[in-house]
Amino acid sequence: MNTLLSSNEPLTIAAQSPELETPWEALEAERLLSNAHKVHQDLMDVLDALGWQNLPAGLVATIQDDLLGFVDELKGHFKNACPFVALRRERITFWADQVLKDPTLENSAIEALVVKGL
Repeated sequence: MNTLLSSNEPLTIAAQSPELETPWEALEAERLLSNAHKVHQDLMDVLDALGWQNLPAGLVATIQDDLLGFVDELKGHFKNACPFVALRRERITFWADQVLKDPTLENSAIEALVVKGL
């Protein structure tokens, strides 16, 4: 089980220099932390919904942006009809299922799914 991503502990970040932190910085830090917690919870929810809660952290990190797209669609924000997005999702589903069956395929899945920069 992926203990890094499945922890229910709240995220906390200690200020490095409390005396230098302005009220604006404190509010911005709280906003960012709150947003990070929400994104993390959304990722955990979509992994649970897809039955992928046991995927290794490296693979989850590789497909994190795609999972957030799943979250948006599940929440009804949009439906993407692009054939390239559909193909990408098929590849993700294929590799996720393969890694769940055989965890030794994690590196192959990451190599196959990593998005290469321009």
